[in-house]
Amino acid sequence: MQAPCCGQTLWAYNFENLDFIEAFVSARLRESQRDENDLWSNRSLFSRLPKWIQSAKNREAILKVINKIRQSNEGAFQ
Repeated sequence: MQAPCCGQTLWAYNFENLDFIEAFVSARLRESQRDENDLWSNRSLFSRLPKWIQSAKNREAILKVINKIRQSNEGAFQ
């Protein structure tokens, strides 16, 4: 499942993956956890998302594209 978004391609393996991306993008508060050495941790799956997906300025556009992907793939993975 994929669609153009913000000059990039937004893609997901399945609806579960799309739900994950949607949860991150729609979250207004994104907390970061530090590791035991007081360094910023880069171990979360969220931290591996592309910067354009992490950018708050793209939030509305990404959520619109996620809805379009859902509508165009209704029934495909059920």
